[in-house]
Amino acid sequence: MSTKCAPGCECKRHSKPPLSPETRLRISESRNKNKELISELSRRPRRKCTIDCSCGRHRPNSCPPGCGCNKHKPLSEEHKQRITDGIRRKSAGSYIHTSGYVVLTGHNGHPLAGAKGKLYEHRKVLYEALGDGPHPCHWRVLSGCGECSLEWSEIHVDHVDDNPTNNSPENLVVSCMACNRSRPRSLWWRELMSGNQS
Repeated sequence: MSTKCAPGCECKRHSKPPLSPETRLRISESRNKNKELISELSRRPRRKCTIDCSCGRHRPNSCPPGCGCNKHKPLSEEHKQRITDGIRRKSAGSYIHTSGYVVLTGHNGHPLAGAKGKLYEHRKVLYEALGDGPHPCHWRVLSGCGECSLEWSEIHVDHVDDNPTNNSPENLVVSCMACNRSRPRSLWWRELMSGNQS
């Protein structure tokens, strides 16, 4: 759509009074001053920083002596021990994941291991106890999930006592994804727990 006015247009842009010669002169002088200023700035040599320059471009990457930032706080003995224990467990073939589960390393070729040979210990223990699938969900009668034929790609292993490091076969059961996720907040689970406590 064209923004040009047609000949004989009487819009507001054409109804303004013409600029006076004084106004035209001030506008011209202002434009000339701006051009001169831009030309002068372009001719100025670029300012180089000196050795003791205090601008913000020369801050060192490393902290100065006596810096009190968090990077220089000494590790507590407990923290050092946790790091040492983690290194020892990994070198021994297992370590504790951040979720609390025991992870085994160096199990390349195991049916449940990942590409790097890592495998959760509770899945390995239950796999050796039950063998290849399919297997039914342990909670299917209580939850009514109806899952009776789960392959190992679908199986979630539940710790009955909710202790992620207790990987004895008696403490591990097969669970479907729905029961595994909803069990802690399900009515049937709370009733089961209250019955066991009484």
